[in-house]
Amino acid sequence: MILNLNLLKLLFILVPLFCLVRLQETLLLDIIGENIKFTDASEVFPTIERRLRGKKVLLVLDDISNDEQLDSLAGNHDWFGTGSRVIITTRFPFLLKFHGVHHQYKLELLHEEEALELFCWKAFESRDVDPIYMELSKSIVRYTQGIPLVLELIGSGLFGKPISEWKYIFDSYLSHGEDDQSIWRLLHKISYEGLDDDVKTVFLDIACCFNGYKVDFLTDLFLNARGFSPTYALQVLISKSLIKIDGGVVRMHDTVQMIGRSIVKEEPPIEPGKRSRLWYYEDILDVLKNNTGGPAVEIMKIDLPKDKQVLWDGNGFKNMENLKILEIINARFSEVPKIFANSLKVLNWKGYFGGANQ
Repeated sequence: MILNLNLLKLLFILVPLFCLVRLQETLLLDIIGENIKFTDASEVFPTIERRLRGKKVLLVLDDISNDEQLDSLAGNHDWFGTGSRVIITTRFPFLLKFHGVHHQYKLELLHEEEALELFCWKAFESRDVDPIYMELSKSIVRYTQGIPLVLELIGSGLFGKPISEWKYIFDSYLSHGEDDQSIWRLLHKISYEGLDDDVKTVFLDIACCFNGYKVDFLTDLFLNARGFSPTYALQVLISKSLIKIDGGVVRMHDTVQMIGRSIVKEEPPIEPGKRSRLWYYEDILDVLKNNTGGPAVEIMKIDLPKDKQVLWDGNGFKNMENLKILEIINARFSEVPKIFANSLKVLNWKGYFGGANQ
């Protein structure tokens, strides 16, 4: 989003963990109006520094989670002109210290009255609470400790449910005690277990592999690979505050993403080759090297660090009889793939590097 305020330009970027080069291209497009495409990584930083120097900007980077994101989008203070401001939101304040941020502000949690109002908008679509729900609503608000995202998720998940179900869900999780994991069990119960099967599929696919993707791309992907349109599922996930759609792109908060990924990691926890979705590169390297991928695997997304390579005999996909989607973003292979499962519906390979010498 760009607001022309004389010499001041405002750019707001949500920063999930996907291709930073695309975000760097967006940075230049929105600030200077030039659609620059980078083909050589060594060109990126000098180009950004050269094109933005002297520009007075207000840059807002939301939900930063690692130093690579900061280095890529606001690498040096002299990238921008005098009077520029960079505002960063993050759950990891040590990143700000390492990046030389001058001023830090810790966001206060909502007071009980504010938290109750937010909860009510999600649970009742009104700021007013039905009297029979009042005490239980206050108990839930206190339980969430005023965390806005948790209030939204729990409120959205309870919307339309009778008070008897509210009591059952809340009491069952209070019985676990208020340990560090109890609130995540409650979110799991409310946010995920009540979804229809197709909606669960879309939720887990986005959480594990497709957060930050365009809606049009996801629609084509699901029609081809899953055999159904995700439109209804996306609407349900939006209504439950599990995703948002911003500028035609599906966004899932990293806390919600963590819930989805934790569900898949339990499928089982110690045998990645028996899980439905694989995205973590160390699990993928192990599965392909040892040919342990089995019929449970439906989606694999390969995005390796530059210093990693798939060391295998080329047969790692052979036993994945239900593999439907294979996306390869960045990977080098010691051998070319020798066989793919007949079930494969979508192969999205962004740059092929195969063979021992490549």
